[in-house]
Amino acid sequence: MANLYNKAGLINIPVGYSDGFLYNIKPTDNTLGFKFDRASAATRVNKEGLIEQVGYFGPELVTNGNFATDSDWSKGTNCTIENGKAKYTNSPSGQGFTQSNFLTIGKTYKITFTVSDFSLGSVKIRYPFNSSNTITSNGTYTEYGVATSDDLFFQNVGTTTLSIDNVSVVEVLGDKPRIDYTDSLTSPSFLLEPQSTNLVTYSEDLTGGSLRSAIATANTIETYDPSGKNNATKFEVTQSEDDSYVRTVYTAAVTDFSCFIYLKGKKGQKFQFFAARDNYAELNPGVIGVCTGEWQKVSFSGTFSTTSSTVIIGLEFGQSTDDSVKGQVYYAWGCQLEALSYPTSYIPTAGSTATRAQETCNGAGNASTFNSTEGVLYAEIAALANQANYRYIALTDGTTNNRVDILYRNDVANTITSRLIVGGAEAARFDIAIDNELNYNKFALSWKQNEVKFFINGTQQGSTDTNANVPPANTLNELMFNRGDGNEQFFGKTKGVYVFNKALTDDELQQLTGPDYNSFAALAAAYNYTVI
Repeated sequence: MANLYNKAGLINIPVGYSDGFLYNIKPTDNTLGFKFDRASAATRVNKEGLIEQVGYFGPELVTNGNFATDSDWSKGTNCTIENGKAKYTNSPSGQGFTQSNFLTIGKTYKITFTVSDFSLGSVKIRYPFNSSNTITSNGTYTEYGVATSDDLFFQNVGTTTLSIDNVSVVEVLGDKPRIDYTDSLTSPSFLLEPQSTNLVTYSEDLTGGSLRSAIATANTIETYDPSGKNNATKFEVTQSEDDSYVRTVYTAAVTDFSCFIYLKGKKGQKFQFFAARDNYAELNPGVIGVCTGEWQKVSFSGTFSTTSSTVIIGLEFGQSTDDSVKGQVYYAWGCQLEALSYPTSYIPTAGSTATRAQETCNGAGNASTFNSTEGVLYAEIAALANQANYRYIALTDGTTNNRVDILYRNDVANTITSRLIVGGAEAARFDIAIDNELNYNKFALSWKQNEVKFFINGTQQGSTDTNANVPPANTLNELMFNRGDGNEQFFGKTKGVYVFNKALTDDELQQLTGPDYNSFAALAAAYNYTVI
């Protein structure tokens, strides 16, 4: 296969990234890689199998930001830490709370904190940047700035009485593509998703719901959660009855919806994860299942008959016919409710809803990278949902007039379409039914004058088109995750996308797309790379 790679103008598998950029294996000129954009943080499953955030922000840097103990902070006059808050009590001007020597001068930081118990004076961020925002009322505040100091210092202005809590300091890292290991810890995919909002306001601390016959404990140290931390909620059933549960009501105007939660319990313990709208005007039974003894993601989607104003998410311990659940222990973490017909990746929340921005990734290569008059467009991809809009991968001239494309459709489920477009007209087209577009499939469209053919998973689909024209030389200049003009973005999972500068033989196409060919194993033999 190494000889085959010599015919390629571009090879991209998810191996590495930097801010706003996804690297190619070939060409090695990094300016020709994919340009990536997402104006928020997002999560991925890393190669250790743990859920972690990738950009837009780094990890939490402040210590004891919830003031759980009287430690880690230097305190000014009439400044105390008590009852989980940092308190100013008639403090003279210029006093405050300091945490020292943990930031880097020149880096950009996001600082979030909550002011409560306000009655007098004001407070501001003095370091690491001197904020112009002097706060004189209760509320949660977020500020951004470039550090001129390595300290964090909340300073009051005038005699002040108020409290500070929930302090968070994270570095602003910028856009980061997601190389995701959800489906395999040895062969990751590049994940692209649309915008979505987690309507669950406390996704990890699940103690705020209505409990029946159960005790809830947040941040249990008895087990690691799916992110590798101790942030799971423990539920212990206290009565032997068939109606033990936790239920939480969320304000959410949804018709189509998706829910999931990560759950762990002793193998064989039963549960039901369900949703209802508007005080049980309509109930979706969700998932009735059995614990595996390990963390498991429990997920379902549904549609309410009318748009709800509130949605109840519930977890029943045992099932309705059980009468011996007393003493059973369940752990839960990462609850999510979305106004989408399918679930997307986890969006953490801590007191309010949170939104992951839409992602885009476009523009790899240039006119010298590709051969317009013949070649192969190859993609190993999986969709996130059936019939979820048109989703394109296309080699284009920057418009829709000349392109080679592979796309999932919104009008027909489990169908892949691949086309050669020349001068705005279809020169060749294939519409092929596949078993399941949610599974990974390998697609390859090969084109040259009077010879266009399409392969899926090692087999040619349909007949070779022997009458097709091809784009003019030096026309195709961008590989894009859309249809060529920025619209109809590809949202899905990509294990590899290649463009070959020569049409391939049937044997080569069969081998490239065949079930025995592993793109990672083959590329490891041909190139040195490090997967992030």
